[in-house]
Amino acid sequence: LELTNRGGTTEDLAGWCLTTRIDFCCPAGTTIDAHGHLVVTDDLAGFAGVYGNSVIPVGQYAGSLSNGGETIDLVEDGGQRIDTVSYDDAAPWVTSPDGDGPSLELIDLHGDNDDGTNWAASIAPSGHTVGAVNSVDGLLLPSISEVTAAPFRPAPNAPVTVSARLADA
Repeated sequence: LELTNRGGTTEDLAGWCLTTRIDFCCPAGTTIDAHGHLVVTDDLAGFAGVYGNSVIPVGQYAGSLSNGGETIDLVEDGGQRIDTVSYDDAAPWVTSPDGDGPSLELIDLHGDNDDGTNWAASIAPSGHTVGAVNSVDGLLLPSISEVTAAPFRPAPNAPVTVSARLADA
């Protein structure tokens, strides 16, 4: 799990916590540089084997992330929620990052983190961009919504009409 500081100054994250099904609070002295990245993992020992030694996680969270979707909150030391994301493994969320697929990456850091159309599967050759700018940063994708098929239960070999709303990014 990676946090990115989209601001122009270093931020003190001591006491900030990731909550819901996972539990992690940043220890005293934890900072994140301007436009920097901070990584938290569920397995400190196994992290380097998967992602290499160029990024060192700030810590290990307790609990587990669901491959089927859930909510993650970032809460500051005083208890105020700073950000939240409720991801899913169904539309409008991209489904290929589910399980052992590529990482799920934010397209627009200044967009809505809770909007499934603002996330995409990593297109980096490694399948992730841990500790670096997201491979899909600024990628303009069309959104597809209101998908319907008629008839709802077609007879075998019967024609089906599929309708959808496409919005150009």
